[in-house]
Amino acid sequence: SDRLHRVLESVNEVHCLCALLGVDFGETVSEVHPSLHEAGNTQCKNISNDTLVGLAQSIEKLKMEKKARIQK
Repeated sequence: SDRLHRVLESVNEVHCLCALLGVDFGETVSEVHPSLHEAGNTQCKNISNDTLVGLAQSIEKLKMEKKARIQK
């Protein structure tokens, strides 16, 4: 579904930013929703509006951290 695709794209972006900044990916996405990081999870990830909003907020926070580090 389109919603699942958006969640997966957002999780991927969070993963890339976490890797770049040295931030714990698992902790970051677990703050949004624990199902996004559970190892071996065969169930569908949580794709609610709250999850999408939480991921967007995490991405924005990580981008701001990246910008702050670049400006130092």
